[in-house]
Amino acid sequence: MIGAEQLPIAFLAENAHSGSGAPQSAVVAANACAALGHRADLVLHRASGSLLAEVSPEVRVIALDGRPSWSAVRALLGVAGPALFARSLAWRRPADWIYWSLPELIVYLASIRPRLLVAFGMKVGSVNGMLARLRPSPATRHVSAMSIQASAWIAQRRRGKRGLVNWYRECDAIFGCSEGVARDAERTLGLAPSSIFSLFEPVFDTFEAPSAPPRHRWLAEPGRGAGRTPVIVSAGRLIPRKDYPTLLRAFARLRAGRPARLVIFGEGPLERELTAQARILGVGDDLDLPGHHADLVREFAGADLFAFASRAEGLGKVIVEALAAGLPVACTDCPSGPREILGDGRYGTLVPVGNAERLAAAMAAELDAPRPRAVQIERAREFSARVFVERLLGRFDLAQPVGPSPPISAIGDLS
Repeated sequence: MIGAEQLPIAFLAENAHSGSGAPQSAVVAANACAALGHRADLVLHRASGSLLAEVSPEVRVIALDGRPSWSAVRALLGVAGPALFARSLAWRRPADWIYWSLPELIVYLASIRPRLLVAFGMKVGSVNGMLARLRPSPATRHVSAMSIQASAWIAQRRRGKRGLVNWYRECDAIFGCSEGVARDAERTLGLAPSSIFSLFEPVFDTFEAPSAPPRHRWLAEPGRGAGRTPVIVSAGRLIPRKDYPTLLRAFARLRAGRPARLVIFGEGPLERELTAQARILGVGDDLDLPGHHADLVREFAGADLFAFASRAEGLGKVIVEALAAGLPVACTDCPSGPREILGDGRYGTLVPVGNAERLAAAMAAELDAPRPRAVQIERAREFSARVFVERLLGRFDLAQPVGPSPPISAIGDLS
């Protein structure tokens, strides 16, 4: 019989696409787990996406590749019942519907018996709860991550005790990506405080200073900090929740009294609207929207300040990336992550949501008296994948590592 200490820690995600935070968290956590000497599996509903190239060779990639099948229907009926299955409209869903992978997941758990199955993502968390109810492997502990998106998804779709979202409640434990998210999930799901805890999401795989200069023309200009027009950066999807209109109004106030430029990294439906607003405010020539950049820390390293006006965050990974670049931070005190990341203001200035005047004043103050870069960078280390894995495994008193498993590529390779 295989000893318990030889069984893997498994990280479950829908895919390996870089556009979502959940797959990134799963990949960096699996890599860190393997680097610490544990056997680590990355279990994916679809083994697709650019993040696959970042998976450590010491991590086993399990491709479930679930497809529409009667066995998947029977599995869902068995755990959820016919009424819930009918309401889920599975028969109308596209072929990549995640619940089609239930049979493969059941086989994986029964065959491999991981000590811990950690799920990242909204629907993935409910799948993990279903598996916890079924217990194909009694030895496996089921843990699901809770983000602000997952909490909102649950609040919108919950239907008494019959909704798919309530399968979260079947997990052995749930962790929120911040304390605010954990407490919100506790209220939303009606959980006892002992069943949910907070654990900062892993932001970094390996923590290293940028080895290449920024690519953006303003950020690559020499003279950062002296002799160059200060460049302020922000990042995130161009959507209403990020409240870029408030950031632009704050920037216009700042720009009225001193030279400055603003670069907002990200894509989204509000790009034209923000460009038009900048022109109306008279700062169109000092704003650039370059789109998505994969390595934000590299770009941020050439900036003078990070500014953020979001109305709600689960954690706020871009704030951590700004700290990793050593930047001072001016940020709205939105629920839930920024205050926790910035240590109640120790690592940046917090201002009320929607207040452009206060944000402009905070930006000016941080530019005039920037915080020590070394202090900011050291704070960012708290959000490394290594710290995340150590705290997660410590929570469950798991055995000491015994080394990585050989890579396998598909559920059919299990033995």
